[in-house]
Amino acid sequence: LYLAPDMIDGVKAGLTNEGKRVLDDAIALLTAAGVPFQAHVELGNVAEQVEAEVQRLGCDAVVMGTRGLGNFGGLLLGSVATRVIHEVSVPVTLIK
Repeated sequence: LYLAPDMIDGVKAGLTNEGKRVLDDAIALLTAAGVPFQAHVELGNVAEQVEAEVQRLGCDAVVMGTRGLGNFGGLLLGSVATRVIHEVSVPVTLIK
């Protein structure tokens, strides 16, 4: 896929907006329940971005969702979750 340099900012903005839209339901539920949280949308390699935020914010742990993997869901983790577990310097809890 080739994108002209002037198109890249638009693509990044679209991805960021979609990430924020996906978080809207979770934000509403956590707010209604009075659960303290911070939501962040970052672009790039997931494991690297999560570790950067862990360091920047001084997080004690990471809680993240995973996608189902069909019949093998109980046996295998997705590649993103696996990378986060191995690259992040704090405990990671995965929620399916």
